[in-house]
Amino acid sequence: MGGSWSFEIVESASATPERVYAVLTDVAGWARWAPGVKEAVLEQLGEPPPAGPGAVRKLGRAGFYIREKILDAQPPRLQSYTLVSGLPVRDYRGTVELHPDGEATRIEWRATFGVKIPGSGPVLRRVLVSTIGKTAAALAREAERGLPA
Repeated sequence: MGGSWSFEIVESASATPERVYAVLTDVAGWARWAPGVKEAVLEQLGEPPPAGPGAVRKLGRAGFYIREKILDAQPPRLQSYTLVSGLPVRDYRGTVELHPDGEATRIEWRATFGVKIPGSGPVLRRVLVSTIGKTAAALAREAERGLPA
């Protein structure tokens, strides 16, 4: 039903992977830095708490929310998740990998998904690339905030 779609976003942060991972897993903090996110809550704790596998985060704003479930967490290098609700996609799997790059971190954010509405793949891919691209850039900037110059 519409095939499989994928994308990859690459961003760089002049912060350590540990710092980037800390920002990524601070769910409440997303409301401060993530574009379009006015509310961010952890609806279910993961194992280990708070944001390990099994954790469910709700992100969005009045009238539009997505829910994501953490599938894998390997601090400070990897987090993978699936979309539980909020978009007309199926089998969404996202992975954020953090690679040390000298004094910086290379952020690689990948996702694959299928569509529920035939023909919507190209539009959804463009929307997701734009949204995740802005989110990855904001993640990098937030991780750098407060670091010595």
